[in-house]
Amino acid sequence: MRVDCWILGVGISGAGLARALSGRGLTLALSDDKMDPATLQTLAAELGAQVWPVDPALVAQAAAITPAPGIRPEHPVRAAAQGAGKVVGDVEWLARLRPERLLCAITGTNGKSTITALIAHLLGVAPSGNIGRAAGEAIAEVDTGPLVVEVSSFQAELVATVKPKVGIYANLAPDHFDRYPDLAAYHAAKGRLFERMGLGDTLIVGAGIPTDWLEDRRRAGVEVVEVAESDDPLLGSGFENLPLQLIGRPNRWNVAVAILAARQLGLDEGVLTRRLLSFEPLPHRMVPVAQTGSRLCVDDSKATNVHAAAAALRGWARGAGALWWIVGGLAKEYDFLELAAAAQGLEIHPLYFGKDGPRIAAQLQPLLGGEVVADMAAALDRVSGEGAVLLSPACASFDLYTSFGQRGDHFADLCRQRFGAPTAHRVGA
Repeated sequence: MRVDCWILGVGISGAGLARALSGRGLTLALSDDKMDPATLQTLAAELGAQVWPVDPALVAQAAAITPAPGIRPEHPVRAAAQGAGKVVGDVEWLARLRPERLLCAITGTNGKSTITALIAHLLGVAPSGNIGRAAGEAIAEVDTGPLVVEVSSFQAELVATVKPKVGIYANLAPDHFDRYPDLAAYHAAKGRLFERMGLGDTLIVGAGIPTDWLEDRRRAGVEVVEVAESDDPLLGSGFENLPLQLIGRPNRWNVAVAILAARQLGLDEGVLTRRLLSFEPLPHRMVPVAQTGSRLCVDDSKATNVHAAAAALRGWARGAGALWWIVGGLAKEYDFLELAAAAQGLEIHPLYFGKDGPRIAAQLQPLLGGEVVADMAAALDRVSGEGAVLLSPACASFDLYTSFGQRGDHFADLCRQRFGAPTAHRVGA
């Protein structure tokens, strides 16, 4: 009955990990009280695995326990496994079983998916972790190039020996307070990812990272590179005027960081230039979706918190004309004044929609004006005259949509019906 690994929560990441570990000859047990039992039994039979009930008493029968990242620390099995020192996350398994591959690990509150996808594209490898394929799937691949892994705070909680060659901590801002009591606890989870880095390793960081923690990394011998959110983060990179397919100053920062990481990992400059030109933005992250004349519509539906939407507003070019800004949804937080500060200098016309649109309007209307509307279509009906349209909602989507992707797709469809398909835009737009 004893097994090498008990996988608790067999979603996409758990199933990928199970196949990779089984391929390495490890014995497995699987548990998932939310999965259809027949489906779980079929997977277990395919892998020669046991199916276990979700019972803390079984922790003693497993050498390692891998909970799905979404399983909270207080879950009885996870808590028992943690107490026994047996928790091994999916990113931890990847680092243990593929130690010959250089690791580039990326985390942060916002922007980490774009950075991960861009670095992976530059290096010619597939991204792993919280984006693309599950971390476990990379265990089995034959590629020996660098591993480029996006790591959420939930995944970072579960690392023990991970030691990135290049780490990126993009930013730190309030988020996931349903999981963490405060910002310090949220940082403690993310920071675990980089605490074993040392001499010869490089950590690239952005805004909000505690300075005392950075000094600890420097004392450990890590080269810490702080990339400021300047007017032009690409200045001095050699790529200031390259016509890339990304827009907004936050994306210039993402590109600057990706260039630094790729250079640290030894990428040839000629390859770097060609691959920068061919990179396409990820869906729902400052993506032009429609245009007619000077009217550009941009989908930033992935901006599901205040920090992300504020970055979009700060990065929007001043003096570019009117900006119709669609904001609202299901709020994760209730202080929206950072958005007013970020909008300073813009000719902005806010359109507040969704469940918490009125709550946001109550804070921002005295400073920015704007109008409360019923839904996305009503917001676009209010757009008139000249100017761009930006969906950067600062809220989750679950009041009106099943996901931020569905929200962004709806925005894009409505915009194209009204304004037509987009034309190309460069990163500095």
